[in-house]
Amino acid sequence: MLEEIFEKANNLALPSLQDIALTEITISLCKQRDMKNLIRNCNYHKMIYKQFPFEVHKEWKSVHYRAVEKLSQFCIPSSLKRVLLSRLWQISLEILRWIDYHTENLYLHIEVPKDFCWTNHGQIDRRKTAEMIIKDEYVCIKKRFKLACIYCLEDDIHALWENMRRTTKKCFYNPKDPRQIDQHGLVLYWAYHVQETPIDSIMYGDFDELTEDYAFFYAATEGNKIATEYFFKKLSEEQKKESLIRCVKAIDCGTLPSDEEFTNFFEQDSNDVIYFLLSNMHQEDQLKAFENCSLTVLKVF
Repeated sequence: MLEEIFEKANNLALPSLQDIALTEITISLCKQRDMKNLIRNCNYHKMIYKQFPFEVHKEWKSVHYRAVEKLSQFCIPSSLKRVLLSRLWQISLEILRWIDYHTENLYLHIEVPKDFCWTNHGQIDRRKTAEMIIKDEYVCIKKRFKLACIYCLEDDIHALWENMRRTTKKCFYNPKDPRQIDQHGLVLYWAYHVQETPIDSIMYGDFDELTEDYAFFYAATEGNKIATEYFFKKLSEEQKKESLIRCVKAIDCGTLPSDEEFTNFFEQDSNDVIYFLLSNMHQEDQLKAFENCSLTVLKVF
């Protein structure tokens, strides 16, 4: 049964050429300066968490009306206009989510870039967008280093560390005890990994050292799919089997990283991670996960 579910989910995930074209048109619409400014003025938390439906909010009405005005300048069938306007919210939502995580988040607090990198699914490609931001030397090196660590951009991590002043490095590194450093878990991992610093004698969380196993668990339980996929490749087959089950159970129980205030990934991100974990399990482990964490598994589909 689970195999059939995964097969259907994979088939649904493939966009048609028409979907790709409509998504690109909507993204182009949202890239225009006046549209970007109106979207950025929307109160994401108010629209998502406080009041429904989102269409009633004054800020969103401004976005919608401006889009209608722009589309009316072209000879587009009414049916197609309705499709584009329905996609407008999904593309705008992606932008608002990015802003909420990267800009409104006081830990990162990165300025909104002039443009984003997008996938054919109409989602912001966070990794490529991060790579673009990291190349901008006008952005604070501490912020760029944090961003590179969270998205596991290994080459950029090494390059930024080499160019970082010794006083700045002290914000990320304590040679005696990493617990004295108040940083996101993956930032902490990379700050030690980049220097190949042994800390076997230190108990950090549930792990004896800042290993790939620790980083995988941290990434998966906070909903960071990019980092989860990265560290999964670093694990041995035995570690993979053990870690997949452990992570699903931890997510089901609400066991999150102790310093989750650093980041605020969204429920959909967590669902994507759970799907990744399940899809890499053997069938018998999938069944165990379904039996023990049925609600968590079902909400992914």
